[in-house]
Amino acid sequence: ARRLAERIQTEVIATSAAEGYPMTASVGIAAYPETARSSSEMLNCADQARQWAKAEGYGHVVVYDPSIARESAEEGSSPASAIETQIRTARSLAGAVDARDVNTRLHSANVSRLATQLGRALALDDKRVALLDLAATVHDIGKISIPDSVLLKPGTYNLADWRVMRRHPEFGVTILENRPEATILPWIRSHHERWDGTGYPDGLEGHQIPLESRILAVCDAYDAMVSDRLHRPRRSSQAALHEIDLNLGTQFDPVVGEAFIRLVSEMLANQEADRISFR
Repeated sequence: ARRLAERIQTEVIATSAAEGYPMTASVGIAAYPETARSSSEMLNCADQARQWAKAEGYGHVVVYDPSIARESAEEGSSPASAIETQIRTARSLAGAVDARDVNTRLHSANVSRLATQLGRALALDDKRVALLDLAATVHDIGKISIPDSVLLKPGTYNLADWRVMRRHPEFGVTILENRPEATILPWIRSHHERWDGTGYPDGLEGHQIPLESRILAVCDAYDAMVSDRLHRPRRSSQAALHEIDLNLGTQFDPVVGEAFIRLVSEMLANQEADRISFR
């Protein structure tokens, strides 16, 4: 039932976004006879689970649990931490985006793990790191609105293709707007801005770009470089770090970029991976 609900969620997001009216679906699940003794009781339990899902935002799937119902009634709150629950659902949605292209499988998870480690290295507090995790997980959610003819195009993009592709940060904000953690929306919108002001969609430069967007930018670029893509083969970790170093002060914030290079270099030195990947 949960898998079916998640498939419905993904289809609702993709279809509505393509039509220009992005929506999500909150789903409650109850089982008979496990959690209910009659069909009417099952419907009531499912509706209560749906209300929990709706309260958490982002369009969640929640399975009715009597113990959670008791805890929720006692605490007067929803059954889980809002940010943690949003991250779990965001990972499901991000998986749907990554699954459209085998070459970007687990890209969102890779960026999320790198970004949270970099955030900690830059002394962000725990709440900020949790929000950064959420933003990194859904940073490419706008690609749901990009047609396969562009997203999966095997050849070189032409100008028209790039115009469409470069709108995915804006599409992402549209899909996620009016959700509980609005703090992350500017970070997602600006994750393709460049330090020198030549990025998109707004041409922000320097400290006009949110710090979290600057973190996402370098993590996103690194994972893209060390992954096989339709347009080019993967690079080695060292080659990718060298490319980032060459672009400090132009594409990347020098402070953030240098911290990232140190972080990944230490990981490589500790032989944690030949490629900082979580595939």
